Amino acid sequence: MHGRILGYHAGCLALTALPSGAFLRATEYSFEPDVSEEERRRVWALSLLADRMSNMHLRLPMELRLLVAQNLVRECAIAASQQAWDARWSRDCDVDISLEIWADCVYIEGLQYISYVSNQASQTSTARRIRSAESPPATVLHVLEDHLGIRELVFGATQESRPSMRPARGLWWRTVPLVSGRVKIESDGLKLRRVVSTAAVSTKLWRLPMTEPEFRDLTFFNHDPNSGPKLNAFRMVPLDLNAPDVVGYSACWSGKLMMLHAHKAGENLSFYKDLLAAYGRAVWIYLPMSSGERILEIWGRRGRLDGHMGLLMRTNKARQTVIAWTQLCALPEGPSRLFLSHSRLGVHLLGTKDVGNPNATLSMPSPMSCPKTHGIVEYFYSAASLEDVVEVTPCEIKLATHSHMSGLIFQYANGERACVGEIRLDCLGEPLLVQPKSRLHLAFKRDRSVGPYATRLWLDNTLDDGSPEWFSLPWTGVIEWWFSYGRYSHGHCKVYYQGRESPLLFNM
Repeated sequence: MHGRILGYHAGCLALTALPSGAFLRATEYSFEPDVSEEERRRVWALSLLADRMSNMHLRLPMELRLLVAQNLVRECAIAASQQAWDARWSRDCDVDISLEIWADCVYIEGLQYISYVSNQASQTSTARRIRSAESPPATVLHVLEDHLGIRELVFGATQESRPSMRPARGLWWRTVPLVSGRVKIESDGLKLRRVVSTAAVSTKLWRLPMTEPEFRDLTFFNHDPNSGPKLNAFRMVPLDLNAPDVVGYSACWSGKLMMLHAHKAGENLSFYKDLLAAYGRAVWIYLPMSSGERILEIWGRRGRLDGHMGLLMRTNKARQTVIAWTQLCALPEGPSRLFLSHSRLGVHLLGTKDVGNPNATLSMPSPMSCPKTHGIVEYFYSAASLEDVVEVTPCEIKLATHSHMSGLIFQYANGERACVGEIRLDCLGEPLLVQPKSRLHLAFKRDRSVGPYATRLWLDNTLDDGSPEWFSLPWTGVIEWWFSYGRYSHGHCKVYYQGRESPLLFNM
């Protein structure tokens, strides 16, 4: 099937016959869903099983029912899928958009999908009218999809119309211009899968519903030419730039740029877990934004190798964060948006209406230090001033093999912020106040496979411990922090200050 080899759990095949090609096509993912979808499916199966067991003659408390259900999740998924397939009646649809349109639904693992649409009212319990005959003529169709099929259809009278639904995890919008008086939708036998009535159906899916004028205003850049052909659809995520409630930006890097995220005060930080489950030991690069600071330009670089690609964000306070140089965007004074493709293969497509100058030149400051390495070790470079620091917040990341202090966030007397190293906002320690005449002391530890890495910090004017594992810095000058990532070097870092280097702890 599509050039792939299918594999099955032996226990699953013991419960049911070998699935047909039609069944496999109906349950095939159009794209890889978020990691959280598997947890949602597990919770749904547990709840269903626990509820069914409540009707047994032997009444069990909920705690015991859930314990039993944990051993039957896979069997529940098989039975539910087979039951839905046996009861299927979905088929291809062809409707006149000038008449009223009715939709029937089917529930698959707790989620509602559209199974059929018609110009005739259905007598089923799930039937509902999605378009009235008295409505203005429809010119656009907004299709809400997930990895298994169509969840909702919304007709719009004008090209500027858009659904009012709030964005939800795992759901994506497709904008379909209506160029004729009919709409044809293809079924996979279980539910509606895709609109096929016009060649104008876009391959781009959007986290937020897009209007036709908005789509036409965008210019797209192929950031990663190697991954585009591997994808059936481009899922575009909006990144708010220079919005008043944005307090910083984070980039996830795992051999290439995987995502960009705009931080807002009080946000849910669970996205870190989703990304880490998908990319393992990815590294996070953080750009804190100070009051009045905004991003001026976004630059891009690409090449034949993943390591040759990158992104750079430049602010109005002369700060540059390389996420690793053609100018892509020259941003306006007010808020704007950058759209990035979202997939397990990383960011390969960028969309913006604020096109930059491709002939612009970029100059970047050169590091004052450079690590000496043996073997293939990729480093990220960061630097920050130690002048007028009033508060330090460490970032403490726990890995399977060890815990390490991956970076520091500095708060300055003028209210601005900067950081060095890798920063994850869900791993921050307690902020430490900088006292007059104190010094910054960093402790290092050696790991045979990782190399030296920072473990903790100490703020004091003296350090009684004369161990060579400590690296002491005054609150003047610039600290440079090189950090690496990868399967065998995640957490490894080297800190430099005015020609001095953090402890090696072993001979290179």
